[in-house]
Amino acid sequence: MYPTASGPSQTFSAKTAVSSTTTNGVLELCVSAAAVGVYPPPPTTITSDHDVAQLMAVQNPAANTSGLVRLLTGRLSDLMHYARHQHTQWLLDVATDICDPLAKRGSLVVWDAVQALWSPVAATDPLRAAVYCYSLPQGTVIALTKISLRVGKSETTVDGNGGTMRNHVMSRDNRCWITRSAGPLVNSHICPKRMGDPLARRILTDFCPDFIQRPGQTVYDVIFGLALIKTLDDPFDVYGMGLRFIRDGEYEVHVFAVPDEPGLVHTINGVYDSHSNQYPLLHGSRAAPPRPSNPGLPPPGLFRWHYAQCVVRRFGHADYKNITNIKYPELPVPMEGDSDEEITDSGSNCRLRQRPCSPT
Repeated sequence: MYPTASGPSQTFSAKTAVSSTTTNGVLELCVSAAAVGVYPPPPTTITSDHDVAQLMAVQNPAANTSGLVRLLTGRLSDLMHYARHQHTQWLLDVATDICDPLAKRGSLVVWDAVQALWSPVAATDPLRAAVYCYSLPQGTVIALTKISLRVGKSETTVDGNGGTMRNHVMSRDNRCWITRSAGPLVNSHICPKRMGDPLARRILTDFCPDFIQRPGQTVYDVIFGLALIKTLDDPFDVYGMGLRFIRDGEYEVHVFAVPDEPGLVHTINGVYDSHSNQYPLLHGSRAAPPRPSNPGLPPPGLFRWHYAQCVVRRFGHADYKNITNIKYPELPVPMEGDSDEEITDSGSNCRLRQRPCSPT
């Protein structure tokens, strides 16, 4: 599914590399600015695959472009919470899904401040507080994965496409993917419905190349949903919780939302005081389809896309987040079967208040 960490494939000079050494236990992930394509302004409307092709067609950066674009930054201790036993391979996987999810042409190198050069890393190397770079073949230009802000939440009613999708997801799963509870269950959307059908198909193309799309595949297809209990849908919906692929049919739950108060912990049944909590912790628990033999399960690549959004939401650097036209557009009009609500994401809690949806 991912490339293996290996030696450098792109030449960097010390000047191109790092102008200051990372200190205070911070890890940074970068990519050469000369490899980052320039996104055009989005079309006025996005109603077809052709519109999406225009949206995603990056141009070459200026000929004199140099330096690095910082993609992620965070304390090593925080990032190790997610890398766990996977070490540097975890960082390579995330870098691949941000930089080159379809072709997977890159490898990781790390800046050696003592020798003032980039050194190759192996998948089994422990992560350290340093500057890592996703190294690509010379002359390669990539389209960084766009960022989904998911500022608008669509609450599905019993009518329309949303209600039909929910019925199909509930029939397929019948239980929560994490707790195995029978209810009450929510149809959790891996990609926001307001992204629209053409963008959803593009994500399938980039992250699920082996998946055979049917003609007219829509964001309301059963593959874009999974059954979760309400307390788990809330963080999943705003990229505060993601599912990390372990093996076919098995995922590990990673919590990216930060509790509002010290001493609170995320459990499989909600947020509780750590001293009185009696439920299993959510982070590190397992998730799997309750009925793995049923058709229409989400392909693993969709969870890869969602997980990358979780990582960027928590650790994304301003260099990346402020790139022109890096945000996914979302439909500015109400969708069939939806009621519009605005989400304010504050750690683990989602406060809802009525407001018309606006594009990201």
